[in-house]
Amino acid sequence: MTQQQIIQQEKLASIGRLSAGIAHEINNPLGYISSNIETARVYFSEYKEIMAEYRKLVDFIDDNKLEELKDEVNRIKRLEMTKNISFISEDLDAIFDDIENGLLRISEIVSSLKAFSRSDDNEEYEDYDLNESIKNTLLIAKNDIKYNARVKQSLGQIPKIQAKGNKVDQVLLNIILNASSAIKEKQGITTDYEEGLITITTDKSNSYVRCIIEDNGIGIEEVNLSKIFDPFYTSKPTGEGTGLGLSIAHEIIVTGHGGQLLVESEPMVGTKFIILLPIDNENNSETHD
Repeated sequence: MTQQQIIQQEKLASIGRLSAGIAHEINNPLGYISSNIETARVYFSEYKEIMAEYRKLVDFIDDNKLEELKDEVNRIKRLEMTKNISFISEDLDAIFDDIENGLLRISEIVSSLKAFSRSDDNEEYEDYDLNESIKNTLLIAKNDIKYNARVKQSLGQIPKIQAKGNKVDQVLLNIILNASSAIKEKQGITTDYEEGLITITTDKSNSYVRCIIEDNGIGIEEVNLSKIFDPFYTSKPTGEGTGLGLSIAHEIIVTGHGGQLLVESEPMVGTKFIILLPIDNENNSETHD
C-alpha cells in the first residue's frame, strides 16, 4: 500500500510540475483562435455590407432599364476595392485552417493529459500501444522540453503489448523529463553551443518491444551509474528531485512487467535509457498481479 502511495505521489508531482506548461500550451492555440475569430467577425461584417449592396443592385435591376446600371455597378466595384474583398476571401481560408489546427491541438493536449492521468486503480494488464503513448507523453512534456531540446522520433513498426499502461506512461514521462533537465544542466555550465537533442527510438528486439531514449545532456559519472535506481538517490539540487523517479521506473518495468531497464552514459556526452517490455506478458500478468 505504501509503495502504491509513493508511486501515485510521484506521478502527481510530475503532473504538478507540468501543469503550468500544459496550461501555456493550451493558451497558445486558444490565443490565435480568439484572435482569428475576432478578425473573422470583422471580415464577415464587410461581407454582409457588400452582400447588402448586391441585393440593392438586384432590386435596382428590377426597377430600372439595363443602360442605367453602369453607375451602380461601378459604385459596387469601388466598394469591393475599398473593403479589400479579394484579400478577405483568400485570408479567410487561412484563418479557418488556423482555427481548425488550434482546436485540433487543444483536443490532442487534453486527450493526452486525460490518457496520462487515467486512474491508477486499474491494476489489470491491457492492450498498450507504446508508440501512441510516447506521442501523448511528448505532448504533455512539450512546454518543458521545447526550451531545452529538439525531439527526434524514430518510431518503428511494433506490436501492441499487454501492459499496465498508466505505469509505463509514468516511466516514459520521468525519463523524458530527466533528459530535458540533463540537457538544460549541461547548457548552463558549458560555453560551447550544442543544440539539445532527445532521440526516441522504438523497435522490436527478440521477444520484447524496445524503447531507447537518448539525450546529449550532462551525462552520469560512472561511479554513480550503479546508484541511479536506488530509492532517494538524485543528482539534482536539493528541492528539485525526490530521488524516487528512476527507482519507481525500475520497479514498474522490471518487477511489474518482467522487462528490463538499462542505462548507458558518458559525462558531458549524454545518457541512453533502454526500456524492454515483453511482447507476450500473459505469464507476467499472472505472476505480478
